[in-house]
Amino acid sequence: MIDVFHNILISLKFYQFFIKIDKINAKTYIHQMSTKMKRILYLDSHKTRWNSLKGKNVLNKNVLLDAYNNICMNNGPIFLYAENVLVHNCDEEFICRWINNCTFPVARNICIHSFHSDPSALCNRFRSVFVVESNVNRSTDHPQVNIITEEKWDELLCKYDEEKMIFTRNSYCTPLIE
Repeated sequence: MIDVFHNILISLKFYQFFIKIDKINAKTYIHQMSTKMKRILYLDSHKTRWNSLKGKNVLNKNVLLDAYNNICMNNGPIFLYAENVLVHNCDEEFICRWINNCTFPVARNICIHSFHSDPSALCNRFRSVFVVESNVNRSTDHPQVNIITEEKWDELLCKYDEEKMIFTRNSYCTPLIE
């Protein structure tokens, strides 16, 4: 009987030990999740042609578009959940044609590191527009246009880690990961 009781005590100690380890792991996991980098979909015109996105509903929350030129096509992509859109080195005509509420229906913040002659034109489409100071050719006094430095742009990019595209081909499909 004493041996059984002794074995129960030993197993309770091991159980408490593993619970303590699980609590430590849980704290570490929570800390890692709180300090984890944000995820961003990086679309580069050399790797992902805009035409290949035709008819897709992209489900990523953060999107970086890099080096796209003016593209004329119908049934372009819709970034259904993109709240933050970063535009780098894109043609002004591409920005005028594709950076809008149809392509980005829930976007709140647009950050542009491309030449755009009139960034205030984007203000009626989005809540906040950020433009890197080297890309503004004239002063703008629109309250929604925020001029940021090159260093701030670099800091912004460092906050993100690249993720894969999550999309559906139409509203009837389940999400796919490319």
